[in-house]
Amino acid sequence: MTNRLKIQVENASRRFVGEWIFREVNLELNPGDKIVITGGNGSGKSTLMQCISTSQSLTQGKIKYTNNGVVVNSEEIYKLQSM
Repeated sequence: MTNRLKIQVENASRRFVGEWIFREVNLELNPGDKIVITGGNGSGKSTLMQCISTSQSLTQGKIKYTNNGVVVNSEEIYKLQSM
């Protein structure tokens, strides 16, 4: 079966050394979606992507992963990510 990963980001925030990198981000990524994340240097683009890919944790909020309608634990999401 083909992976059909859906990602839901809810009120995601990341703080580093007392400063907010990004705050209260909400988005839903469905299979086949194409998105562009824009912003200046230091605006949190890479940090957001690292949080979504589970290589960094959020300070607040949550990210929910669903594959073919089945909820996937963030600890197992690496198995569904392509190289």
